[in-house]
Amino acid sequence: VDLPVKKSFDEDTFSSESDGEFLTPGMNFLSTLKSAAASAVAAEASVLKTSGFSTVSFVRPAGKILPQRFGFLWSENDHVFELVEQKRRKGLWQVEPPIANLLDLQKLKGLASLYCPSRTRQWHLFVVTEKTGVRTAALRRVFVRGLVRKLDVKPALTGDKLSACSGAIESIKPHLTSALEELERAQFDDTSRARSADWAHVYLCVLPAYLPAAGKDLGHAEMAGALRAATSEIMLKCGSLIRRTAVSCLEMRLAAIDGTAWRVCVSLPSGFESDLEHIDIYREALDQSGQAVYAPQPAAGARPGPLAGHLLSRVYDPLETLQRKRLSARRLRTTYCYDFPSLFETVLREEWSKMNAGSQLPASTKLLEAEEFVLNEVALQNGESIWNVDLVPIVRPPGQNNVGMIAWIWTMKVPEKTEGRQVVVIANDASHSAGSFGPKEDAVFKAATELGLKRKLPIIYLSVNSGARFGLAEEVRNKFKVAWINESDPAKGFQYLYLDDADYEQIKTSVKAEAVVTEYGEKRWILTDIIGVEDGIGQECLSGSGAIATAFSKAYHEGFTLTFVTGRAIGIGAYLSRLGHRVVQRVDQPIILTGYAALNKLLGKEVYTSHMQLGGPKVMANNGVSHCLVEDDVSGALEIIKWLSYVPCTVGGPLPLITPKDPVDRDVTYYPEKEEKLDPRAAIAGKKKSEDSTEKMLGMFDDGEWSELQAGWAKTVVTGHARLGGIPVGVVAVEVDTVSMNIPADPGDASSSEKSVAQAGQVWFPDSALKTAQAIEEFDLEGLPLFILANWRGFSGGMRDLFDGVLQNGARIVEKLRTYKNPIYIYLPPKCELRGGAWAVVDTKINPERIEMYADETARGSVLEPEGIVEIKYRDRQLIKTINRLDPVVKALKREEGNTSINPAVKHGNESAIQARQQALLQPYRSVAVGFADMHDKAERMRAKGIIRKMVPWKNARRFFYWRLKRAVVEEALIKAIRTSRDSMSFKESKNMVANWYSESSSSASVSGMESPNTDWEQEMHELIKFVQWSESESKRIQSRIETLQAQSATRVLKQFMNSDGGPVNALLEAIKEISQNLQSSEGSISTAEGKALDVLKETRDRLQNLMLDEQTG
Repeated sequence: VDLPVKKSFDEDTFSSESDGEFLTPGMNFLSTLKSAAASAVAAEASVLKTSGFSTVSFVRPAGKILPQRFGFLWSENDHVFELVEQKRRKGLWQVEPPIANLLDLQKLKGLASLYCPSRTRQWHLFVVTEKTGVRTAALRRVFVRGLVRKLDVKPALTGDKLSACSGAIESIKPHLTSALEELERAQFDDTSRARSADWAHVYLCVLPAYLPAAGKDLGHAEMAGALRAATSEIMLKCGSLIRRTAVSCLEMRLAAIDGTAWRVCVSLPSGFESDLEHIDIYREALDQSGQAVYAPQPAAGARPGPLAGHLLSRVYDPLETLQRKRLSARRLRTTYCYDFPSLFETVLREEWSKMNAGSQLPASTKLLEAEEFVLNEVALQNGESIWNVDLVPIVRPPGQNNVGMIAWIWTMKVPEKTEGRQVVVIANDASHSAGSFGPKEDAVFKAATELGLKRKLPIIYLSVNSGARFGLAEEVRNKFKVAWINESDPAKGFQYLYLDDADYEQIKTSVKAEAVVTEYGEKRWILTDIIGVEDGIGQECLSGSGAIATAFSKAYHEGFTLTFVTGRAIGIGAYLSRLGHRVVQRVDQPIILTGYAALNKLLGKEVYTSHMQLGGPKVMANNGVSHCLVEDDVSGALEIIKWLSYVPCTVGGPLPLITPKDPVDRDVTYYPEKEEKLDPRAAIAGKKKSEDSTEKMLGMFDDGEWSELQAGWAKTVVTGHARLGGIPVGVVAVEVDTVSMNIPADPGDASSSEKSVAQAGQVWFPDSALKTAQAIEEFDLEGLPLFILANWRGFSGGMRDLFDGVLQNGARIVEKLRTYKNPIYIYLPPKCELRGGAWAVVDTKINPERIEMYADETARGSVLEPEGIVEIKYRDRQLIKTINRLDPVVKALKREEGNTSINPAVKHGNESAIQARQQALLQPYRSVAVGFADMHDKAERMRAKGIIRKMVPWKNARRFFYWRLKRAVVEEALIKAIRTSRDSMSFKESKNMVANWYSESSSSASVSGMESPNTDWEQEMHELIKFVQWSESESKRIQSRIETLQAQSATRVLKQFMNSDGGPVNALLEAIKEISQNLQSSEGSISTAEGKALDVLKETRDRLQNLMLDEQTG
């Protein structure tokens, strides 16, 4: 029963968002109104109850936002209608009782909820604040409820009963989106109680009875399966909005035409769940006591959900510990460490969907398996040092860790390796001591890094930390006493700190102290040093920081490391980011050495205002620390997966090849306009013909596969990953336009100011030379072939540039190219040039086994530019000689001048005429000289002098370089196999062996055709294709030859052991031990055959040891 109350006071007096907030004006009227209402309800109580009413609500105007409500509930104990005070039913009277039942508001009974309206009144938001302890932050939970009064089901989804189930869920999507948008709007509204929600629950009650009735042709399990699959699809589509609004639970009630009702419950504890395991289906039913419960109705192959058998009216429980940990991480604007596997799997699923042209993988397909590792507790209990303990696998629920560092091995099914590739993942637990590094955290990090190196797996570090841990000995702080200089005046200072005798006996292992007896006979222990019983409150944390710093630095140089700064990285966390080199940074998270508040104290004034000012993306993206910037953790996971797709699955393993969507045999259609210089990014990845055009001019590499790195730093050089015909490569290119380098002002230095320094294109500056050297080093460690699209005029040589290290960084380029272990292709594209010192640091002779150089026919290269050469080598004197030799007028005047019979006056006139003519022709002939000098710079001369291998037209560069690269990939794999069996064989010898195999295979096979400088690019390309085809068709024969080499190598090694001084048995025993240890080192991933071999070796070792023992005892 709803009884409206007439307005009898000023409407503007009340503007409360909830019925729980009453202002002073009108209070007397409200009290009078309640008394009158109570009398009226009491008078009609028997009639109301007999008619079946148990609730009476009163509504009165109360301002511009909402009316105010109060009400009466029937008490079964006292058999009267009781006035419900706001404290007991706060917020719930804002919804009409019939609707309240449909919205399951009885589940909020007992919770101190505040009502928050929506704009349309379709959605009802209830805010609950939870606080479990004095030191814990209050958590804000928001419950969103709403009725769906109409379903617009697509006709295509009404054909059969299963389609009807899917259609019902699909038609709920617009309503779910509307609810989420309302929640998002409230969360960012400073005037809303639902702002900054930590946790949200969405409940939708669908009023139309649309679901079909179960029967012989459609069982309950089939209906559940259809509802489950359809729900999974809309969750994937709404995933981004769900994560933004912090929705952790979603429940939908759907009525069926047979009068039954179904409940679809989705659990989203991390917000990234996308598989079917987190979707449960129930039917409403009555238990034996007649109460409505969740009756489990699992789909085929599914297990009953966690709500099975629970009452429908059960009040919501407080948040569990695991969820609180999630929310504590979320408050740091990061993801809880144990939720990253779900996050990455969600991103993988989205990537697979894109790969499959929009079709989605079955939600039951598991794309990521995470195996957690912990320190070996048995070894620790046996007294092993924490720094020498290995990691062992463990199976436990999330959040059960007692160390703030988590280590896994993830197996991810990715497009380039569908059976799964493994990575070692290390993550800070932000909910454990704010992610700080203590000795145990350092030990886990170090052991996980060593595990990655041992198994040759990529190492991913998910960084969110507060630096090295520090603290005080609490057991001492709670007991120490102070000896004041003047007991009555503590301001004069203290003499010493001490413990009394009883306290000292309790904590004497935590301190160093000297015993004294006071003049009053009291025994005191004067504190000199505090050790503390707890490990991890001081210097030991700094020592651990050194241990993990060296471990991660080693991992970068010997393996693959990548750091994702998903939360703040402070102190050693910042150093780890740099030591691992490859950094993906969120735009809202800093990388700093010290907090801004500590710096302000050091400076003695308020200078810095935030961590972001010190180490945000404006700093770290512009100084070369961060390679990529991302908006959130999902974008970061996508960037990591994309980066991993370019590098081998194991260090030193084969490149991850994919089938390219962009055909190899096509032209490069991008070409710079007549007055335009080469756009490096367009040359690599192509670009649209115009802003309004959909037609694209294609670049040299695979379309859509370019990923630029460090775009904000050293902008005169462009670096990144790309693919050529599905083969991953590293690319270095050159910016041609003038760019600006911004140097921020330091608030800590009053004399500093922001500067913007212009840097010309096609020039190496100190920062861009360093960026080039660093990129070359990183690509080499990643095992990638390198393409350099060269277009440099030289190095900047000013005093400031030399002071800033342009010379040192240029030398680093030479060093990194000299030691590069993978193929390098240096190509001068059209209208590009390579001159002076820039040529010297990339010349083929730096690394003749690896570097190959090519040029388009329009490219140029020389010591100086033509104008510069003319200034030095074709000066006016030489120009006049050329004019005298070529100009007919001057030649005629010269002939007249040579006539001995000519009049002296005429002769003098001729000389003046010659000089005038020469001066008039100097400028045109200077242009001729420049053109003449330019002809020396062309690609044809480079080829004739052996400086470049071939002239390759830009139009055909893609198809030529693909086959050149493909041949190199095949050849590299064969050479590696040969050198594995013969360590003493050089790269060149191994390459010659492969060439001999190829030459022996067919009379038409020609190695010289692939290597000769006398063939053109097209002839060479055909020979390259033949070589690749030979490697594929003769793969079995090639493998047989390699196995023969391996057998010969094993025989040679065995002979050396048998002839050793220690005796053949000892030598053989040592050899078996070494081989078995090598197999055991990769035991986690060895094959069945290797496992059998390991068993045989162990058995042979044992027999040999027994034989030696028998000989010694005999």
